[in-house]
Amino acid sequence: YLKMQVATQSDLPILIYNFPGVTGGIDISSDSIIRLAESNPNVVGCKLTCGNVGKLQRVSSALSGTSFATFGGKSDFFLPALVAGSNGIIAALANIVPKLHVEVLRYYEKGELQAAQELQSKLSHADWALTKVGIAGVKAIVSHHFGYGTGRGRRPLGNTTIATLSQGIVAPISEVVDLEKRL
Repeated sequence: YLKMQVATQSDLPILIYNFPGVTGGIDISSDSIIRLAESNPNVVGCKLTCGNVGKLQRVSSALSGTSFATFGGKSDFFLPALVAGSNGIIAALANIVPKLHVEVLRYYEKGELQAAQELQSKLSHADWALTKVGIAGVKAIVSHHFGYGTGRGRRPLGNTTIATLSQGIVAPISEVVDLEKRL
């Protein structure tokens, strides 16, 4: 009930954000997302960072043809999410290599699945590495590769530099950044 009051009273449209990894394991079910969307027109979409492609499929197919958009929330399942009916991706790695994400989408839309899968594989490895560095690490990566910002996080996140990150983390991210810079 309280959730619906927030949605009803908001001057802005509401996007449901399901991210069990940062909410103590709370994972909103597809049934709940569908019910919330159907009961309030101000609920206009969801971001599923849970990685559950089946959930994304259920939500996108149940709410298709409405003014509701379903988004994947991590780059490591962007292509499978598109196949399952995702409207796109809202992901940390997309802030670092946006053109590569657009390329995956273009390949998918043209039916060039082999090319899309090859890029998706690189995005998956880079996304996995990115999950290990936190916000300050993302900032350090952007600073190193694109020359702006720093690896300074606000308290209590600390500071990071590219030199403090292992090669196992740096290599897959550098690979996609190099591809990004060629586009």
